[in-house]
Amino acid sequence: FNIDMDNPKLHSHDKNFFSQLNNLHLFDTFSVKYDQSRSNYPTHQSPMSKSRIDYIWFSAEIVSHFTNCEVLDVDSSLSDHSLVTFSFENFLDIRNKKRNIPSKKIYNYDKMT
Repeated sequence: FNIDMDNPKLHSHDKNFFSQLNNLHLFDTFSVKYDQSRSNYPTHQSPMSKSRIDYIWFSAEIVSHFTNCEVLDVDSSLSDHSLVTFSFENFLDIRNKKRNIPSKKIYNYDKMT
């Protein structure tokens, strides 16, 4: 479904959907970065109008590691929507942490006596 959360004529069930996302403490990337000017980053364009109807929502655990979000144009023959991206720093630090993987014994049965 396509919903523009900045549309003043938003239906009540659509408003309820966004309220539920807020109640789950989920954040829209563009609202975090651009606040009210988020509508300046439309993700859907038609000959008649522009709107932001594509979102990426993330949790409070990730918000402090959020670094950027962008709307990237897509060839109009592929889609009438733009690509929404976001990036965050490696807060899990996977490459630098020693993984706690239990060691595994491997027996070579051919060499056993």
